[in-house]
Amino acid sequence: MNTPKSNTAFTLIELLTVIAIIGILAAILIPVVGTVRKSARAAQCVSNLRQIGVAFTGYAADNRNRYPLPYNGSISSATSSNWYYHVAPYMGFEAPATWLRLQQFCKPGGGPLGCPSTDVNDTSYSQPWISYSMSKAHLIWMEDRGLLPTPIPPRTPGVPVSAIQNPAVSLMVTESHSHPYFDNSSADPKAKFGLAYPHSDKLNALFADGHVKTHTKQQIDENWELWYTRAIDG
Repeated sequence: MNTPKSNTAFTLIELLTVIAIIGILAAILIPVVGTVRKSARAAQCVSNLRQIGVAFTGYAADNRNRYPLPYNGSISSATSSNWYYHVAPYMGFEAPATWLRLQQFCKPGGGPLGCPSTDVNDTSYSQPWISYSMSKAHLIWMEDRGLLPTPIPPRTPGVPVSAIQNPAVSLMVTESHSHPYFDNSSADPKAKFGLAYPHSDKLNALFADGHVKTHTKQQIDENWELWYTRAIDG
């Protein structure tokens, strides 16, 4: 007597059901994975800014309690000296010898000067490889409330730490794809004050007291005068 063979193959309905379930799970999980990745990048950016804050503190301790200038000279010249060069030794690497070498440290994955959410191919910004910028108020507002000469002389000291009266609301370094500094004007069509908002239309900002906070563009726009760091006392 022949025993009938069991049929273990899926029916068409079963296959369609499995495919439908996989599709539903994918529709649920893919956005979640994307959100998790964005959150991880934003968290890394916060960590980067905290490291920058520690580096600023270290630099000030070794330089008569003064911050570095955002830059002096042409930002791309061989003799330029922007804040990246000054804080590099306090972040575990040597100050780059050239502007092109500096770019490697600022790109995503290059170190704490590069935000992982920075889009280096975004040509709507003048220098999209730059992730972080320092307040230009440190450059134009001196103890005597006068303007620095142009070009800025080499080895010009930055403002004293004590000159910042409200460090908790004084924005020091934040996200920008334009220059090593930011101010109250911008030629970039997508940014106001030269700032960028790479984290779901938000940016992370380092304040003079060392804390880092996430802000929306609206919050920055509505409180700019409060957050614009000005050194007014020598």
